[in-house]
Amino acid sequence: ERGPPTEDELAANPQPEPDAQAEHEPDAEAAQEEPPAPMKKEFVFPENPPFTAYVGNLSFSIKDSEQFSQQVVDLVKNKLGKELNVTKSRVALDRQQNNKPKGFGYIEFETVEDLKTLLQLANDDAQIAGRPIRLDVAAPQQNDRRSYQPRS
Repeated sequence: ERGPPTEDELAANPQPEPDAQAEHEPDAEAAQEEPPAPMKKEFVFPENPPFTAYVGNLSFSIKDSEQFSQQVVDLVKNKLGKELNVTKSRVALDRQQNNKPKGFGYIEFETVEDLKTLLQLANDDAQIAGRPIRLDVAAPQQNDRRSYQPRS
């Protein structure tokens, strides 16, 4: 049978004293603190054109580019009172499923200022067609469609 721990064993494995443990427990006031506000997303803007935004979580009822760009322009005008100059827009369609909308699109602007204006709504429950949209700076388009080159 093993007896009580020796002084050497106690020194090697100190046990917290009951009062010390109480100091580390969160008090009732700390437990009722509000959760931190969501962080604002930081964007990296392109220095040169194209100035393109990704718009995600679009309603599948949005099928054409004109409708899409008009809804984005109207949203910014209603929320921020500013006009945007759209140069091009595109709703992503699934070619393998009868051109069914994929639920996202891209919208290109004349200036980086227009892009920045739209992205002011990224942290503001902005909605198009009754759905909250997700906004981001679009990644530069990759032209990886290589033509067929037979091996020699």
